Amino acid sequence: MKNYDFPILGEEKELPFFVISTGYCDNNDLVFSKTGYPFYRLFICTSGQGIFKYDGYNYTIAKNNALLIPPGEKFDIDQTTNSISLYWVNFHGSSTDSLINKYFNFENPVVNIDDMEIVMRIYDKISNYNTDAINNFNMSNSISLYMLILEIQKQHRFYKYKNRSVKLNQLMPIIEYMNNNVEKDITLDQLSEIGGFTPQYICRLFKECLNLRPFEYFTKVRIAHAKKILLETDLHINKIGERIGFTDCSYFCSAFKKSENCSPAEFREMNK
Repeated sequence: MKNYDFPILGEEKELPFFVISTGYCDNNDLVFSKTGYPFYRLFICTSGQGIFKYDGYNYTIAKNNALLIPPGEKFDIDQTTNSISLYWVNFHGSSTDSLINKYFNFENPVVNIDDMEIVMRIYDKISNYNTDAINNFNMSNSISLYMLILEIQKQHRFYKYKNRSVKLNQLMPIIEYMNNNVEKDITLDQLSEIGGFTPQYICRLFKECLNLRPFEYFTKVRIAHAKKILLETDLHINKIGERIGFTDCSYFCSAFKKSENCSPAEFREMNK
């Protein structure tokens, strides 16, 4: 079975994100595109399993997965179980490309959904648009679409981090040491001794779990401490820098501005 729904669009096309259509298909009538659509299509799989074929690759999509097809991409799908259920939403807008490039990786387009009930609750708001189309010009649809994309990515990240819990636990003694020793010059060898791993493995843990190098993270810890001191005390800027391990005030101000897009003095003035 295949089903389509199309909202009546007007001012919505001027919005950063807008819904073009929603739909559903199952194993009796799977979708495909020989030419590619001129918009994004987000698939959500609620049961079964299939193989998406696009851009010369095969991607397995199964229950609790989502997959995004970019504009202009031809695709096909074969079911690999007795049944499969796919919901989709077609969308575009002036800010869609920047949003998608930020949150989706087309080299690995399948994402994992940890709580399908929440995702489908948002999807239902998009597909049941007729009740408020006249009053809201379907603008609530655009809000729900934005929420859907962010919710799927939030759940995908949670899924990845949940599966990395062992590695995160390995990092915790090191992170705790960093938080408690912001004023010290820490070396990678010291972190290796604290964690009980090689320096190379420490670097890999930080990259995999936090997408940062160890001392990039340590700088962020120091800046977080600096912000707290700036707002809770009247200490001079150079004294605050020394308290969090920066002996050179200009280097402290440079690192702070790179992180916060303002100087320590400007941060204090804006927030106090």
